[in-house]
Amino acid sequence: MQLHSVQPSFSAFLNSLVILSLTLLLAACGGGGGGGSDGPSSSNRTSGSPPTSPARTITLEGVAMKGAIANGLITVYGTEEHASYHQLTADPLAQGVRTNEDGSFQVEFTPKDSEAWVVQLTADEHTTMTCDLPDGCQDGQGSKVGFGSRIKVPDHFEMYAAIINNATLNQTAHITPLTHLAYQWSAQRVDGLTAANIATGRELIANSLGLTSTILDLKPLDVTRLSGHETVDVDALDYSILSASFLDLAQGQGWKDINQVLEAASQRFATWGQFPETSPLHTEVSLQTILQSTSGLALGIANRLQPLHPDSALQSQLKGLAYASSQLAKELESVAQAPVVIQYHPGSQTVVEQESVTFNVNADGGGPLRYQWRKNGKAIPGATSSTLTLSSVRVEDAGSYDCVISNKTSSALSKAATLTVKPAHITLVWEIPQQRVDGTPLHPSELNGYRILYGTRADQLTQTLQIKDPYAAEQRFENLPKNTYYFSILAIDDQGNESALSNVVEATL
Repeated sequence: MQLHSVQPSFSAFLNSLVILSLTLLLAACGGGGGGGSDGPSSSNRTSGSPPTSPARTITLEGVAMKGAIANGLITVYGTEEHASYHQLTADPLAQGVRTNEDGSFQVEFTPKDSEAWVVQLTADEHTTMTCDLPDGCQDGQGSKVGFGSRIKVPDHFEMYAAIINNATLNQTAHITPLTHLAYQWSAQRVDGLTAANIATGRELIANSLGLTSTILDLKPLDVTRLSGHETVDVDALDYSILSASFLDLAQGQGWKDINQVLEAASQRFATWGQFPETSPLHTEVSLQTILQSTSGLALGIANRLQPLHPDSALQSQLKGLAYASSQLAKELESVAQAPVVIQYHPGSQTVVEQESVTFNVNADGGGPLRYQWRKNGKAIPGATSSTLTLSSVRVEDAGSYDCVISNKTSSALSKAATLTVKPAHITLVWEIPQQRVDGTPLHPSELNGYRILYGTRADQLTQTLQIKDPYAAEQRFENLPKNTYYFSILAIDDQGNESALSNVVEATL
């Protein structure tokens, strides 16, 4: 048999994993190889049970718009409570439906007892979206695609919309970047996707952008198909141009694609329920950049309509939106507070598991400062002060930690600090013998077990541990004082024959 490793951790990816091999032969048995849900319940209806009534069917329809998204994959979930947190149901209520060319979709499903529905839009190689930027869009290969043309949706693209179940058989849920941000805010609350959180999230995104509180209930417009309209609903136009602005941001410096823009906006909005008014970071979505983008888009679309509908009411609407957005963006810049400047960055630390660790950051800036700690680029819920303390750290807490500090008009990102977590126990791993010294096969049932010898000196293995399970292939040592330990092992067959001791391996706590 072989003693494979001494693993001083309970995570396979720690660098402290010690891989060593050795051969262990029994006097009469030799060394070698290795080896060692509840579903939903149901009951049958008795003959006296009343017949069940036909299940209701809900029809859910809507439009997926970030540019009209064609051939997008629609999946519908309910919500359910687990440990006081409301999350998506484990199994979807409907899936496999694709959006039409104009982004519209219709899904039928049998409802469960759920206070809300969540609609997920994902993409595959057949999914495209309309370029709704007047100056054109960059496709995945870097080529320019004209206004109204189709571009491939990036890999891993997804957007969500969450709505409250209104208990009718026909319900509506439109999917846009704004519904996606509202969903992300709701999902990151302590109690998750409750009806109250979903309603609040939808109101917050509307209010943060100066829109009416029920704006997400409106059907978004395809802004590439406005030429046939003399005028449109003002709220729907504002909503649609603002949604298009997220793709416009993705064309700018610092962004790879729309996925990155939505992820950055989601992290910020899910934490604070609003956007910073301004930001010096290229990779943060601010209210100012959204308004600037909206202004440029509205004016660009108005100019495209000029030859077709000169001086139309729709043109006036678009130019009015462009002017209002531009003025608001300028006002934000003129009243900007002193920018955030980080004076002290968090430092890297190394701890032993179960110990505590604290990271600190210090910054100056106008107005009250807000903090959001992140691990590996993801916001840590509730970590919103200038210090971050992790109690009883585990191996999986190891990673890169940084902090986004912001005031009303700007933000700054700290340097990343690395947390290294050292193990607090040792795991010894070996192979189960498969043959005897003479080469004849050996089955584990012919073994009586193993004996592990160990100590703090390689030449004095004074402590022993008897393993009676012949199928065992590892042993964990806990509560050992910090020190360097040495281990060896022997096998014992059912006749009491013992192998020679293996060579010695070591591990340090």
